[in-house]
Amino acid sequence: MSLMSDGEIREAVQKGELKIRNLDEKQIKPASYDARVGKIAFKTRPEKGEVDISKKGLIIIGIGEFAVLTTEEYFEMPANIAGQIGLRSYYARKGLILLSGPQIDPGFRGLLSLGFYNVGPRDVAIPYLEPLCTIGFHKLHTPATEPYQGEYQDQRTIPLRDIEFFAEAKGATLAEVIQTIAALSNSIQGLEATVKGIKISLYAVPLITTLAVSIVVGVVLLCT
Repeated sequence: MSLMSDGEIREAVQKGELKIRNLDEKQIKPASYDARVGKIAFKTRPEKGEVDISKKGLIIIGIGEFAVLTTEEYFEMPANIAGQIGLRSYYARKGLILLSGPQIDPGFRGLLSLGFYNVGPRDVAIPYLEPLCTIGFHKLHTPATEPYQGEYQDQRTIPLRDIEFFAEAKGATLAEVIQTIAALSNSIQGLEATVKGIKISLYAVPLITTLAVSIVVGVVLLCT
């Protein structure tokens, strides 16, 4: 199995051997193709549900949030080419993790449905049609004898089973846990400030009492 160069990718596309609908020539790299963010996504809380990125212009994956995105490109893989999927380093450095199968099998047809999880310190905004994943194409020495014919064949949106999984999810997300911890931390800091104020007040009582007694004694002595 050998990794295809940019020239080999272009040649395979021109011959119709490798079909990529909605292909953007600018996304063909020296030995890969950068797949772009498609229209449809699905998010967990707080904006739980399907998102039309083309209308909003972007999708924001918050800290500790999970989202499934589709690619703009529709792939039709021949029996002698497999694809390897990886996240662009630009988004990996922001804290995104790609959660999906690493390979596009020979014979697969459809949009790619990819899961992402944000473990970074900030929300990550991804514009519509932004290059997001890098796909390296590998030419097999011999064609697959049994090309892909699984349940995701010809998919044009997010698989129903993935949507059902999110719809039935009930536990708190990491984002909500982090927010709860932050709120508790603020409350603890407030309590510490209150306790310090009380301590200062308690320390001040003897001083005030001593000062008051001294003033009274002084007045008495002056009067005598």
